[in-house]
Parts: sequence; structure tokens; C-alpha cells
Amino acid sequence: MEMNEMIKKRRLELGLTLKDVATKLGVAESTVLRYERKDIQNMGIDKILQLAQVLKCSPADLLGWDMNQLIVAEDSEAGIDEECGWVEGGEETIKIKLLGSLPAGIPIDAITDAIGDEEIPAAWLANGQHYFALRVTDVSMYPRYLDGDILIVRITPNCRSGSDALVYANGAEAVLRQVQHNDDGSLTLKAYNPEYAPKTYPANATDVAILGVVVQMRRTLL
Repeated sequence: MEMNEMIKKRRLELGLTLKDVATKLGVAESTVLRYERKDIQNMGIDKILQLAQVLKCSPADLLGWDMNQLIVAEDSEAGIDEECGWVEGGEETIKIKLLGSLPAGIPIDAITDAIGDEEIPAAWLANGQHYFALRVTDVSMYPRYLDGDILIVRITPNCRSGSDALVYANGAEAVLRQVQHNDDGSLTLKAYNPEYAPKTYPANATDVAILGVVVQMRRTLL
């Protein structure tokens, strides 16, 4: 389900009128109607977060992500290279979709279609958590991440300070950065490559939101 359809679906489920939603968002009623008609396609992350609150759902739900579709199939015999240290031979695994190339540091508006799949332990999903995989395609996070590395990302709106996370910033652009929570409540996004300057967002900023945290990196040794 696309985002415009989800907006209308949730609004009707909650018994809200276009005017109700518009008032809560601080926009014109016609703007909400344009959201539902998909006349406005590049919605900023600030509005996505506001809409998710008004419609009482998560940003991922609003974006129309079907978490079940992230899982490809179960495979009880497959094994991942034990250098990863996560999966023992013969342990039950789940295949998750590799959603496409994500430049680590070059903003993109959306994750592209699946280009393959990766395996993770089935036990990781026991607590209702969801994962997807992304491929690094630039050097902004060098030397920790190299071009071609596969990252396993756990979907979560929060992370600990110092975590590497996928973050929506400045109009729903997705970047991979180390997240630093500062004492004054602000949030700093840092690249490991010193040629890429860090950026700090004030406390309660509406133009930045964490999508997921990196839990594993997979590298092919030539």
C-alpha cells in the first residue's frame, strides 16, 4: 500500500475528517487532500513524522512498508560464513531482502527495489523485530565500511549514542552515519571519512529521524 493510500486508510479508521488532520498538522485542508490523491509526492520527513503521530501509526507503517515482505523464506540448512560470528552451521535462518544500493552518505529519497537477499538467524525475529539489508556504494564511511559491504539494519526509531544508523534527514533523504546524542539534546550525524563534515540537529528537530541501526556488516574478501 502506498503512502497516500495509507494516509486515507488511517484517517478513515480513526474517524477523522480532512479538516481534523489539517488542523493538527497546521496545513490547509486542501493540502491533506493532495496528500491522499498523491498530488504531493515528495513529503518532508517533518510532515511524515507529524502525520504518523496524528494517525497513530509508525513512520514505517505510513510509508506503506509491509514488514512481512522483507522476509523472503525460511531455510533451516543454509549457513553464513562463520567469520560473521552470528550464525552457526545448521542454525535456522531467515532470508531478508536486500533492498538495493544505498550510498553511505550520498542522500537518496527512497530505498530501491530488492536486488537480492541476505540470511539472518530466525531467532532475531522472535521479539517482533524487523530487518533489511543495504549495500554501501561510496567512501563517506571509510574505513569502517567499504564500497560493496552489505549492512544488516534493524528497523527502530531509536539508537544508542555512537551507533551507526540509517537516518532520514533534510526532506526524507536517507544517509548512513554514526549517531551522537549530545548533552543538550541535539543530535550529531558523523561520517568516519574526515572529508565529510558532521552535521548537528537541534533538540526536537523535525527534519531528522532514525530509520534503523546497523547490527552487522558483511564483506566479501577477494
